[in-house]
Amino acid sequence: MAERCDHLSADKGYDGGKLREIIEDRGMKPIIDIVNHWQGESTRQYQDTDFVYTYKGEVYYVSHRGKLIRAQYKGYHAASDTLRYETHPKNGAGIHRVSIPRAEDPRVFNLIGRDSKKFQRYYNERSAVERVNGRIDRDYLFEDHRIRGLAKMKLHVTTTFCLMLAKKKRALAQEKRPAA
Repeated sequence: MAERCDHLSADKGYDGGKLREIIEDRGMKPIIDIVNHWQGESTRQYQDTDFVYTYKGEVYYVSHRGKLIRAQYKGYHAASDTLRYETHPKNGAGIHRVSIPRAEDPRVFNLIGRDSKKFQRYYNERSAVERVNGRIDRDYLFEDHRIRGLAKMKLHVTTTFCLMLAKKKRALAQEKRPAA
């Protein structure tokens, strides 16, 4: 199944370097929220440039007056293993570009930029799955189950999903009925 997956989503409890490496080695992109391990730091400077970044992957250009100007994520460049960022001219500082290698901080600089819409969309999909898992635990009593064996668990989960779909179909059918 891992060969068919484009990305793997998880919450910040799985934010570990080793897991991220395993996911990437299998050809998937990790979509994992990040834990703040920076003790008292809000930003770090990228080498000797006018760019700084946060632990959440937000990149800023520091103007000559010290103002932080948000740089937009412009994509991942696979050949150089870098993430590209650029300031917008409407911010008053002109256009400034930087390519940051993932090796700078692989947890912060993910294969898909953490501050991109694509990362947020994928992460929101994980949230939808978590809602279904919570409903199964709470409403169908899987939290305190006494089911033993993978085959039995698969049967119970499949039956539960069939029941959930049937209930939804019935609710939709009742909505479509004309009022009497």
